Amino acid sequence: MDPRSYVVMGIHLALGCVRLGFASAWAFRASWAAWSGMMACAIGALWYLPFGTLLSAVQIALLCGWAARVRARSPAREG
Repeated sequence: MDPRSYVVMGIHLALGCVRLGFASAWAFRASWAAWSGMMACAIGALWYLPFGTLLSAVQIALLCGWAARVRARSPAREG
């Protein structure tokens, strides 16, 4: 694909809008925008070298760290 084509521009625009939507929902603590939505957006942007890949890798690392911290704080379930 031509990186300067309207198709690629549209993909970047759509991914950015979806990512901003999930980030806004995350900030307002919407349950549907939890970890999986943010992770899907980060994985979806990994192909955009080099800037998108770098930022997505950082976002994935932060999300994994956040999830591990949440799991460590939650009480053990007995059942």
